[in-house]
Amino acid sequence: MTPALDAALAAGDEVHALVKPASRQLLEPAYPTVHWIEWSAPWTVFRGKYRLWQWPWPKILRLIKRLRGIHFADGWSARPDPRDHLFLWLAGVRQRRSFRHSLSQPFLNAGLDWPEMPRHRSEDWITLARAAGLNPPDRPILPPPLYQHALPPNLANLPRPWVIFHAGAAQPTRRWPEASWQAVLTSLSGQAAFSLVLIPDPTGHGQMLRPLADVVLDQLDLPALVAVLGAADAVLAHDSGPAHLAAALGTPVFAVMGPNLPERFGPRHPDAAVLHDPQCPHFPCRDYCHFDEPRCLTHLSPERCLLTLGPWLQNKLRAAAAKPLNAGDYD
Repeated sequence: MTPALDAALAAGDEVHALVKPASRQLLEPAYPTVHWIEWSAPWTVFRGKYRLWQWPWPKILRLIKRLRGIHFADGWSARPDPRDHLFLWLAGVRQRRSFRHSLSQPFLNAGLDWPEMPRHRSEDWITLARAAGLNPPDRPILPPPLYQHALPPNLANLPRPWVIFHAGAAQPTRRWPEASWQAVLTSLSGQAAFSLVLIPDPTGHGQMLRPLADVVLDQLDLPALVAVLGAADAVLAHDSGPAHLAAALGTPVFAVMGPNLPERFGPRHPDAAVLHDPQCPHFPCRDYCHFDEPRCLTHLSPERCLLTLGPWLQNKLRAAAAKPLNAGDYD
């Protein structure tokens, strides 16, 4: 969403953003003039989105009343979802921009055609901003210095370069097996000198890799996570939010991807790389796996990963060695 925010603020617009609480915590330091409204739409959850009787109807109605009182001239949703479009209409937004759905005709008055070719999710926000006559940047960008104060103190004496491995992902179908990562990280440590920082998933995925790490960071809050990713020399991750954060912060990131299209969900950064070899007749399943395990990942061998990751990491570590230190770094 940040390219759209940047474009609207540069045009001098008053911007209100309806976001989940974690998104506000992430973005508010970079966008202090935006009016943040926390909201987790019940139709955006992974499972149970159609259990209408469980939706928080009083809260929905109060939010609609609040939004109608603001009198928005323009409102955007990057999802081709008629529920989003109905919500914009109920909120009294005069110019309602989004991508058309067959059920959206009564609600959108500035609908755009959905592109036939897969493209990155951030391109949807960029397209909306351009349709409004604005000039957005071509990818999401976050300024690392704004988060640097939250770096964990146990990184203070850690020798450079830092390679961060974030083991998490929102869905289990996106996590490469720990044993595969163990083989890869063991091999990499024998090929190059670096300090490995492990960030296990809150569910525990990645804990078996603790003996390989120089530092383990458990239960990081969001500001600390962003600070670590922004200070890293390279990040290894899955198809996950931290991979996108690293890319937006300007950190080279290598992501192992499974059930989703890299063209649409891969990290956007000139130094980003994606390993993707689904080997599944049902790809892309978008996390609704047809099997008892995500074969798009469990059938991916460590040897196959090393063929791509090994040269990529060597290149990034050489670049890190030649990079001047930034003021405020822990080095």
